Amino acid sequence: MEIPEHATSGKIQLVYNGKTIAVVGIEISVPISKLYAYKRGASQSIVEININDGTEVSTIATLGDNYYSDPVFNKMTNEIVGKYMLGGIIPTENTEIVPLEVFLYKIKVETGITTASDYEDFIIFNE
Repeated sequence: MEIPEHATSGKIQLVYNGKTIAVVGIEISVPISKLYAYKRGASQSIVEININDGTEVSTIATLGDNYYSDPVFNKMTNEIVGKYMLGGIIPTENTEIVPLEVFLYKIKVETGITTASDYEDFIIFNE
């Protein structure tokens, strides 16, 4: 059986003499070709992980001291996009609360160049 390029999971239907019968269900999964991870610690970074044995292959980008979250890979631009946070310091006696600020960042996977933006959140559209 040949599966069309943009096929999705669902029921396979047989049409014969104008009648349609659901024959079987099929689950189509996309194989993982690369895996990246956000590594926290003294030196926060985005690393590539070997999908076969879980070892680190390489460091894609070294990040600053801020907290990074919600990374998403954009295959159209070959970038990792996510959020980073500044502030949010808990006050001690005679100090003020430092508000948490959220910004978006993007990392070019081939170069590791990281750029930040003034945007606070993203909306993802998949076709």
